[in-house]
Amino acid sequence: LFAELMVETLALGYAPGDVPPTITALVGAMLDRLPPAVEATLEAAAVVGPAFTLERLGMLEAGDSPDAIGELSRRQLIALGEEPGAYRFAQRVTHEVTYRRVDKRQRIRLHRLLADQGVCPGQHLEAVVRLLREVGPDDPELPSLAARAARALLGEGTQALRRRDLPAAVGLLTRARDIAADAVDEDDSDEALAAIRLSDAQLMG
Repeated sequence: LFAELMVETLALGYAPGDVPPTITALVGAMLDRLPPAVEATLEAAAVVGPAFTLERLGMLEAGDSPDAIGELSRRQLIALGEEPGAYRFAQRVTHEVTYRRVDKRQRIRLHRLLADQGVCPGQHLEAVVRLLREVGPDDPELPSLAARAARALLGEGTQALRRRDLPAAVGLLTRARDIAADAVDEDDSDEALAAIRLSDAQLMG
C-alpha cells in the first residue's frame, strides 16, 4: 500500500522530497484528494467499523450512494464482503486514519445513531462514552450512557459465555465491568454481575 500511494503521489507531480514520509500521512493525503461526497461515505463507513453494509450506512444518512461506493471500490479502498451488500476496508490503516479524521462530536452522533437502532449497541455506546469523556466530561448524559453501554456489553458478554466463546466473553465482560464502574445508577449491580461472570469465564478458561 505504501508503494502504491507513493507512486500515485509522485504521479500527481510531487517532488520526491515533498511526498509524505509515512504510510499514515500518505493515506491522509490520499483521503484529501477524494471528492467530498465520497469522503463522507468513507468516513461514515469507518464509524460503522472495519466491515460495514449498505443498510448500516443508510442508517447514518451517509449517502450510501452507488456512485460513492463504486468510486471507493475502484480506488481499492474498500472490497466486497462475504454477504450481499457487505463491504470491508481493504487496509486496516485506511480504516484507522479515516476514523480519526472524523470530528469527535460527529463520531458521537453517528455511534449513537447506530446504537439506538440496535447495531452492536455495546461497541457503539462504549465508543460514545469514551469520546464524550474527552470532549464533554461534564455532560449530564454521560452517566446514563455509561450505564447503557455497561448493560449492553454485559448482555453480549453473557451470550458469549453461554456459547463457550471464552476469549470474547472475557473481553466483553472486562469492558462491561470497567465502564460500569463509572456509571451512576441506583446500585452497582451491573458492575458486580459483570465481575462475577468475568470470574466464571476466567475459571472456565
